[in-house]
Amino acid sequence: MDFLLQTNKFHKIVFIKQYFRKINPAEQTIRNLLCYYLSLACQKYDTIEKLDYFLSMSYDLKSSVGLSTFGNYSIITYSLSAIDSKYLTDEKYNLNFLEEAFNDLIKPVIKNNKFDKKIFNKAKEFYASNLLYESENEDKNAYDGLIDAYFSSTIRNFKSTGDIKELENITIDDLYNYYLTILNDEKISYVTGDVKGLKAINNSTLKIKNDYFFKERSNSLDYIHDEANTKQAHLFIVYDPFIFSDSKLSQALMLINNHFGSASNSKLFTEIREKLGLCYSISSSYLGASGIIIVSAIINKINEKKVISEIDNIFAHLLDDFNLEEKKKYYKMYYKDKFDYIHTIYSEFINENYFINTPTIKDDLKIVDELTLEDIKKAHSLMKKTLVYVYGGDDFE
Repeated sequence: MDFLLQTNKFHKIVFIKQYFRKINPAEQTIRNLLCYYLSLACQKYDTIEKLDYFLSMSYDLKSSVGLSTFGNYSIITYSLSAIDSKYLTDEKYNLNFLEEAFNDLIKPVIKNNKFDKKIFNKAKEFYASNLLYESENEDKNAYDGLIDAYFSSTIRNFKSTGDIKELENITIDDLYNYYLTILNDEKISYVTGDVKGLKAINNSTLKIKNDYFFKERSNSLDYIHDEANTKQAHLFIVYDPFIFSDSKLSQALMLINNHFGSASNSKLFTEIREKLGLCYSISSSYLGASGIIIVSAIINKINEKKVISEIDNIFAHLLDDFNLEEKKKYYKMYYKDKFDYIHTIYSEFINENYFINTPTIKDDLKIVDELTLEDIKKAHSLMKKTLVYVYGGDDFE
């Protein structure tokens, strides 16, 4: 492993290896399929049944291969989560056993310089089934439509789960050849937990990153309605302050977003959902890497204009009853609670050492503590409503 992240706080040991490359929307489907293939078996346990048996007999090890993003980087992550050996009496189950198991699990099934046909077909079957299920998900289709409208012709415009038509055309040779290309990507590995006794050999090729935010937008769009045969309409309003996590004001936006619509006692929920009953659900979210706040609501389309008007009114008076000290208390508790999770240890490590424009939690706490009401007002003043996007509500039956 490249790095040992020592902590005695948790009962788990987590091994991770990650491959990084800039997002390419055209690669999203094949990257997802590759993760399915890599997660089903490995060279040592070369069938699904053999791998499942090994994991279950090794005190229920948890192994996965997943695809995620960090800013405009796409990341393939191998992970192995295990019980810390000090809680067991089995002498064979120790840190060296776990490290060897992880190294075995990240080696895919390759036969005669090709991927295995049975595992490839099974991976494709599982992936296609999930894509078909998601294709019927109104929420996802609506959100994908919003992203397509707002970030058209930029690398932010991609379907995170891929495309079933693209999947149909991917061959086993395509997938194997693509796998060979990721071996040249920037990579890093680390293990978190009580790891005294292991040795680190730093062969990481991951370079320090900056300016990894989605700063490109499509042309300015005021209103879009995408017709869809759904009973409810999905309403989105985009506010674009163009503030990213390398700015102190990003923490001001987090507090504003909490007051606006991300909390159960937020203004949007209490006023529009509970008091007026104008929607089925409503909330807001801040996308730090994209620099935008999105209000999303499920409504009866006949109430569209009324809902938008009420949202506008709430936004205009959003700071009238804004209690900065109460919001600070909430967020300081929120950030401190994150240290109760083992994944915080390695996410902090990555942020502090590689994705340097993203503050660590310790930085966040300091920034929140120093925020003034003037910072809140400035962030609010930068929130320009740039798009109203409505999906569906056109029940054709």
